[in-house]
Amino acid sequence: MSQELVYQTIKRFQDKLLDLSARNKLLNFKFKENDRKQIPLVLQFI
Repeated sequence: MSQELVYQTIKRFQDKLLDLSARNKLLNFKFKENDRKQIPLVLQFI
């Protein structure tokens, strides 16, 4: 099996596993100011 075929197969599996749609609750989270169960988290990338 060539490296290119392996790379393409892995890429295809990654695309199927990665859910960037609106159904992903971790990416589409609505923070509510008055909810005491939620903690705001700010990430800063340099």
